Amino acid sequence: MFLRVTLSIVFALILAVAPAPNARATTVLKVDVNAMTRISDWIVRATVVSTTPVDLRPEGGTLYTDVQLKIQTVYQGKNVPSLATIRLMGGVGADGLAVTVPGMPQFRTGEQVVIFLEKTKHGFVPCGLEQGVYQVRQVGAVSYVDRRSRGAHLVERSQQGHLVAAHPPAVTPATTLAELETSIRSAQTALRAPVPSTPPPANPLTR
Repeated sequence: MFLRVTLSIVFALILAVAPAPNARATTVLKVDVNAMTRISDWIVRATVVSTTPVDLRPEGGTLYTDVQLKIQTVYQGKNVPSLATIRLMGGVGADGLAVTVPGMPQFRTGEQVVIFLEKTKHGFVPCGLEQGVYQVRQVGAVSYVDRRSRGAHLVERSQQGHLVAAHPPAVTPATTLAELETSIRSAQTALRAPVPSTPPPANPLTR
C-alpha cells in the first residue's frame, strides 16, 4: 500500500513559534510527480487571490492561513470550483505572534501556481507539503516553474524498507510549465494503463 504523505505527517509537525533559533525540520516522505499525480484529488493551475490569517487560539487551536485560489486550468479532478480556499497550518496573529511550519508552502497574492491537492477530512492540502506547489513565472513567451524550499526534511524508503534521508526532487530554474504538464499527463497515462496479468502456476497433476 502506498503511504499517504500529507495529513498523517501534518499531525506530527513540530511547530516553530517565532522567534525560534533552533527550529526542527518537518519530516516528509519524498514524492515525485508520478506519486503526487496518483495521490492527488485535484491538480490545478491557479492564481492566488488572497491569503488571510485565521486565529483559532481562542478555541484551543493555533494559527492558520486561508489561501484563496482562482482556478485557471484543471489537470485532474472532478467538481473543481472556479474559486477554492485551502487552509494551511501556520500564520501570523493580530498580536504579532507568528507560527511557522517547516516544509509548509507559503503563497503570495497575485502569483500563479500549479498545485497538487489531496482531499482529507480537514479539507484540501498540498500533497507532500512544499513538494506539491510549483510557482509559475513568465519569461518572455515561456512559462517556467520553480519551487520554494521551506525547510522540509525529506525521507524515502531504502531497499531494506528503512526510512533514509532523501535529496529533493530535481526542479531547476530551466524547468518549463510545458514540461511539468507533460510529466502530469504521462503519469496519468501510466495510471490508466492496464496492469499485466500474471498467469496462474501450472498444476503438476495435469501434466
